[in-house]
Amino acid sequence: MRSLVPLSVLLLACGDDAGSPRDGGPQCAAFPVSLQVRGPDYAYHDIPGDADLVLGFQGFRYIYLRARTSAEPPVMQGSVVAEPEGQSLVSQPVRFSFSEEDDGVWLSDPVIVFFNDIPLPSLVGQGCRVWMRVGDERCGGEAEGRVVLRYDPRCYEGGMGERICTDADVPRPFEDDGGAP
Repeated sequence: MRSLVPLSVLLLACGDDAGSPRDGGPQCAAFPVSLQVRGPDYAYHDIPGDADLVLGFQGFRYIYLRARTSAEPPVMQGSVVAEPEGQSLVSQPVRFSFSEEDDGVWLSDPVIVFFNDIPLPSLVGQGCRVWMRVGDERCGGEAEGRVVLRYDPRCYEGGMGERICTDADVPRPFEDDGGAP
């Protein structure tokens, strides 16, 4: 019995460990998130705006999104959902990586949102609702917006993520009128 006394004193001395790393850390509330999309100029812009629909490796079709927050998110997982007009939802889980910019804003690394199951002509020039959640139901933030999917058939993404465009006069069967759908 004597050996249990020091153990119980030790447990009492430690107190309540709610919020310890073992139970997932301290409770937190929602935090603000905004979205950026890579546009046809290969620069990131706040949503709403035009999204560069990339024809990438192995014929995959995708856009790039990234999240902006005012602080480093404590949970680095999340999800992204996109719904092109007239098409089914596409969704995928995301494991985020954030870096702090000079102005104190935290930016996620680019997140690729794939549209591989949707024919290219059904995407080009269409509006698309995008939604991103950073974190989980206990500790997270979310943002949504609308983009217009733009495609230039003269350009594709190279193996290092660079934009490569040909100067050839390529027929533009998927060109839209530049206006909103």
